[in-house]
Amino acid sequence: MLFQQINRTDAEKVFGVFTAAGALAIDMPVCLDLATNVDGYHISSATAAALDCCIGITDAAMAAAAVGLVQMFGYRSSALVLITDTTYAAGVKMVPVDSKSYLAYAAAADGRDGMFAVMASLSSSSASKTGNVKVFIKCL
Repeated sequence: MLFQQINRTDAEKVFGVFTAAGALAIDMPVCLDLATNVDGYHISSATAAALDCCIGITDAAMAAAAVGLVQMFGYRSSALVLITDTTYAAGVKMVPVDSKSYLAYAAAADGRDGMFAVMASLSSSSASKTGNVKVFIKCL
């Protein structure tokens, strides 16, 4: 794990080093690979079985079998989020979505932990789309 050194201008961040089980895009939520390489070191995009094993957001795009950084804790200025026809206030929880490369809003009663929270309100869009949004990550 890499802990950002303390300074006065940046929020604290924690990164982990992992190997991609398949190609991964920048700013997407990733989970531990529970299908092929069950070793706690390989990661993949979200799957139904691994949604509760989400470990963070990719810091850069990763090719299959490449080693890269995943941000596991702290403020992140960009993460892929599904923006819909609903407006959300800052602080709402977001969760990974099965077979998707983005986070989506999770209702309070869904029983899932809030591993991600948006840091600014999300304005509604007439058509659903993904966008880069400021989030706070709590995947440690």
